Amino acid sequence: MSALHFSGDALFFFLPASPESLSHVSRSILARLQRIVGKLPETHVVEAWGAQTFRVKNKLIAMYGGVDDHHDAGREGLWLKTTPANQELMLQFAPTRFYFPAYVGKSGWVGVYLDSVCDWEELEDLIRDAYLMTAPKRVAAKLSAPAETAEEKSPAKAVKKNLKKTVKKKVKKTVKKAVRKTVKKNVKKA
Repeated sequence: MSALHFSGDALFFFLPASPESLSHVSRSILARLQRIVGKLPETHVVEAWGAQTFRVKNKLIAMYGGVDDHHDAGREGLWLKTTPANQELMLQFAPTRFYFPAYVGKSGWVGVYLDSVCDWEELEDLIRDAYLMTAPKRVAAKLSAPAETAEEKSPAKAVKKNLKKTVKKKVKKTVKKAVRKTVKKNVKKA
């Protein structure tokens, strides 16, 4: 039986093949992944190929591999969409944390071990990167839309903006004075 869960503007479909087969640790890891992905606009989770897949507008961004399935040899992992260049760097410099996933590794995806070697802050950034690579521009713009004002985001931009306003005001004031002066001169001459 399926269940729906709404989180912000994200919709989660839970269709586990056998929830009893997941360990407490696996359920905890999946819940944590679902919270991370749930922060991203228009994401959802779908059961596919016997595993939880994380998607945006039904396009795959990540896939969970459990201890007991054929996707990851005895360790929990998450397959993530990335670029071939990033995949190469991760595999070369951190082979204890990253691995070459079956099926999708040849397309540049990377596997991230979710056990004690996992850096969850880094994983959140990697999931966000995978999301931005996959999401349609209109949807991705929701994520990168500035939640802050220009002043909060960049003091230099705020100063520049205020300077422009000040200059415009002074120019208008100067023009008004010049116009009034010219009008007065023309009125006196007439």
